[in-house]
This record gives sequence, C-alpha cells and structure tokens, in this order.
Amino acid sequence: MLHSNYTTKHTFEGELNETFFLTNFSILKIGEFIYFY
Repeated sequence: MLHSNYTTKHTFEGELNETFFLTNFSILKIGEFIYFY
C-alpha cells in the first residue's frame, strides 16, 4: 500500500513538472514571437 502510494505520488509530480515545463516553454515561444514580430 505504501509503495503504491509513493509510486502514484511520484508519477503525479512527474506529470505536474512536465506540464509546468511545457507551459513555460509555450510562454517563452509566444514571448519570442511577440518580440521578433
């Protein structure tokens, strides 16, 4: 039970970090687009 809970938590944090990274990447790309055009 404890191991399953840890794995779920780890996976959730991993997905959250990935989403956060993709969001920041999108913001940077939009920022570059506005800056250059």
